[in-house]
Amino acid sequence: EPRYSPPKGDVLPLDDPAKFLQNNSKKAITQTEKERKHMNIDELTALLREHNIPIARWGLGLKKTLGDLLQEISDGETTVRYENCVLTRCLSIVGINVFHNDSDRGELKLVEKMQILASGRSLIRNLDTSLGEKMRSGENPCECVRRAILEELGLIGLILFHQDTVYSMKSSDSYPGLRTMYEKHLFYCNVPHNLFHLDGYMETKLDGRRILFEWIPLAT
Repeated sequence: EPRYSPPKGDVLPLDDPAKFLQNNSKKAITQTEKERKHMNIDELTALLREHNIPIARWGLGLKKTLGDLLQEISDGETTVRYENCVLTRCLSIVGINVFHNDSDRGELKLVEKMQILASGRSLIRNLDTSLGEKMRSGENPCECVRRAILEELGLIGLILFHQDTVYSMKSSDSYPGLRTMYEKHLFYCNVPHNLFHLDGYMETKLDGRRILFEWIPLAT
């Protein structure tokens, strides 16, 4: 087990996620949210304009588009509802820290080195976890973590540990002006020697993006 110690919350190995899921089931979706899941682009545009969301700024540079938000809603990754009378994008995500204890290099942590866009541009993000993924409709946190590790690193069979669940509210970087509430489930895992690749890992997305991951030593 890595020297990394979660600052708070019970550490729960998730080979059997039943106990975890008993206390972390997703909130029931209201009828209004079900209706919004099937809205079209015109209805979404009208809803956002009604609440003075500056959608003219969307789609510029690396910002996401109306179509991206509509797809998130249709896929069940995102709901749009009122929180304290403010229109709010709500989503559940997982964050996973990935470690390896190397006999020569000591304790290592996997980080996202960069994304290379289809245009050839590179994007460097300062993420607080090794991996992050939005939960899909009907997916529980453990399933989402295993899917993220498989899709992004090509690894299966890792023992997962649940660290904590935290909530935050902020204006969205992807959708300027739209307040977003995050329910974030934090996990960590250790990559055994037989699955360890010193050169890191690379994921290629359907849109042509490549995401590169590298190992860095943990500060002692």
